Amino acid sequence: MKLVWNKQELPNKGWWKLTRKYVVSKFRKQTYGVIDSSELEDLLNSEKQLTIVDCRLEDTYCKFGHIPGAVSYPITLFENDCPEIERDRQLVVVCYFGFVCQLAARKLGAQGHKDVLILKGGMDAWNIKNRPLELL
Repeated sequence: MKLVWNKQELPNKGWWKLTRKYVVSKFRKQTYGVIDSSELEDLLNSEKQLTIVDCRLEDTYCKFGHIPGAVSYPITLFENDCPEIERDRQLVVVCYFGFVCQLAARKLGAQGHKDVLILKGGMDAWNIKNRPLELL
């Protein structure tokens, strides 16, 4: 049995556009991976080139502490343009609970960063395990 469409039986263009849009959106949505707090602590103790991007508001970053070595890029900076961050480093994006950083991670992925991770559970998960913090 041969399954071939002739021109009269081809699906309409609207169907194809809708299907293509769905498939492309699924591939574009997830441009990042997920890491938990114990894996992040192991990465920090290794020799790997790593940048931790803390996208919480700057006063929270300073007053309540941040992961040692993290840089502050509040999510408000991501609304118009992504901050310039070295592309050859692995990035771990951190926020309060792990939701806001997904937007930042997507934007960084769209900017060309290939190795972007988010911290599952955010700083809440980091603090629950009593992991080290830096205070300013």
